Amino acid sequence: MNNRKVNHQEGNQQEEIYKFATKYLQLYTDPKTKELEVEEGFPEPCFAFGFEIDCGHRFIERFGSKAFYENEELEQIIDDIDDLSLLASGIFSHWRYVTHWSYCEHLLDKHNRPWFITAFERLVEMTRPPKLIEEENRQIDGAFPSFKGKLWKFQLTSPNTGYFGPTLHRNSEIEQRLTITADGRIKLLRYRYGTAPDHPELFEKQNYRIAPERAEKIMKAVSGYFKEEHRPDFVTDISSWHMTLTNTEGRRFKASGPLCHDLFMPSGGLSDLIRAELGRNDLLVFDGLPDIVQYLEIQYCRYSEDEDSLFEELDLTEEQETEESEVLADREILLLDRKSGLLDYRRETGSGFKETKTWKARQWGREALEKLVWITESLENRDETPDDLNPREAYLLSRRLEERRQTNASSPAKDSNEFSSSKYSVESSSPTYSIRMMVRHQGKLEKITTSFDQNELPDVWVNFLEDIHSFMASAKPGEIFNAIHNQKTIPDQDHFIFCNVVFGHGRRTYSYLADQDDYAPGGQVIVPVGADNREAVATIRSIKMYSKEDVPYPIKKMKHILRKYREEDEDA
Repeated sequence: MNNRKVNHQEGNQQEEIYKFATKYLQLYTDPKTKELEVEEGFPEPCFAFGFEIDCGHRFIERFGSKAFYENEELEQIIDDIDDLSLLASGIFSHWRYVTHWSYCEHLLDKHNRPWFITAFERLVEMTRPPKLIEEENRQIDGAFPSFKGKLWKFQLTSPNTGYFGPTLHRNSEIEQRLTITADGRIKLLRYRYGTAPDHPELFEKQNYRIAPERAEKIMKAVSGYFKEEHRPDFVTDISSWHMTLTNTEGRRFKASGPLCHDLFMPSGGLSDLIRAELGRNDLLVFDGLPDIVQYLEIQYCRYSEDEDSLFEELDLTEEQETEESEVLADREILLLDRKSGLLDYRRETGSGFKETKTWKARQWGREALEKLVWITESLENRDETPDDLNPREAYLLSRRLEERRQTNASSPAKDSNEFSSSKYSVESSSPTYSIRMMVRHQGKLEKITTSFDQNELPDVWVNFLEDIHSFMASAKPGEIFNAIHNQKTIPDQDHFIFCNVVFGHGRRTYSYLADQDDYAPGGQVIVPVGADNREAVATIRSIKMYSKEDVPYPIKKMKHILRKYREEDEDA
């Protein structure tokens, strides 16, 4: 075989090499394969194809001796091999080395088998027939074909560059490429914004392994989801993930979808599963790594006490009172955990009475927590601190104030892991709500705490309590839901309601006028966009009320929210 790539005129031989490579890839990936199956009968087709045996000289000259002998090094350069004859010569020479020149080595040894798998995977990829590629890319009525067979390799590209995505700066991450094989090999490439959008820079490249049973868990979940026909959602101005699934027979199945929500199985989301099994909380995967509330605790008590003691020594499953803390006359606690999908309601009285009720709330709980995401935005991109701080803003502000206090050398420094309680609410003898959240923000977990007087509980929390109360319809309501009955302020004709909304996972806000006072932060609405006023789905991030004299924009130039988002809007 001449030292050049296979072209279209060599199509027949290319297809035969593809069948040959697919056959031996299956043999090397099958743990039941015997040594004789990969040794006997191998040289004959290699000679027929014109593969050369040169002791690996050409391969070593191009990529080094380590890549010829060690799979770990081969994995690092395998995607750079674009010369078919060079790769074929390397495979044949390596086979010859193991079977004739090495001392007591075997083709299926734990260090040789992975090398051949990596090499044959690349050979299959380079010789895939054009007709097969066309068939694999074909969609039927807008849907991707369902996956068939046993999944061997999972490849996913997740770009992070949608129109309503994060604002790009120098060094901003713009794409991830993830490959997982059934034997536990992981390859991760991460790209960042370079000197120009069309010149991304590779800033992280990792090749490592996980236990095969963990890889198998991912493969079963992914193949199980895509065994059903996959019809991608159409979402404008948001980037899309692109995936290729390869079964053990070498056949590939493709799919894509918007990078804005996870793909859910009965056991949970695929993105969270992959992050957990790979031990990487920074993966974009299918949902784009959105900020999420992992855990929420709302505590209601009759008497106000020092906020730092509210959560002191409080375990997630069992309350423990310290000697220094006051005995509460009455306390109610709501616990909502995204991972377990459970909602707990606990009540304790000063007389010692205790009760606990638990609801299974996986689907409802996930949707409820998603409504709270928008209140976790930080202050870092704000020019000034508003008066109506949301819980996360109050937490960050209190943390900064605490850092200032600790500049006094005479004061002992507090543990950096300790919660900083917000002084957002005014101390009062009226009942108090204390809130604790565990939030995943940009791939990292953060703890947030804040508290409010019952009469000053923000609308977003009142609405959230109302959702919980509706879900717990069969339970006797407790005092924790008293805030629901607080009357909302209804604007008169001299006041205007401004809703600041975001699109997709974007952080830039756009202001729209609300014609009625029944919207809440976290709710989804339909708004007009662009010169043609096409309808788009947006999420309310914050709501402001202004008098006629204080409106920040000319009212006549403002667009209005059309309506709340409804399920039927998905089909529109």
